[in-house]
Amino acid sequence: MELKTNRSFTTSGVNWRNVSEGSECPQGGTRTGRWGFWGSEPGHADSSAVLDKYTAGDTINLSFEGAPQGQCLINLNVTKGGSTLCVSDDIEIPCSREITFTKDAGKTAP
Repeated sequence: MELKTNRSFTTSGVNWRNVSEGSECPQGGTRTGRWGFWGSEPGHADSSAVLDKYTAGDTINLSFEGAPQGQCLINLNVTKGGSTLCVSDDIEIPCSREITFTKDAGKTAP
């Protein structure tokens, strides 16, 4: 998985449909899309959304190109002091799947 500073991403080798049961997530191959941070509006702690204006956070949402809007929920949650992202398909359970991604120290953002 590669998360880019322009809020785009590329993944390969992950069958996302198996990660999020019953969803319209893409199957295998190389996939692209947009990512964003989950956040809440000031004074509205019970609200939650993925908006471009959020510039930091502990949860990243992936929105795959070609997947119907709202039909593929994949979140990456920061763990282990920021070195690992765990995968979740449930907003209430931060690491609901046993899939993690570890930062590649050899790469830097373009």
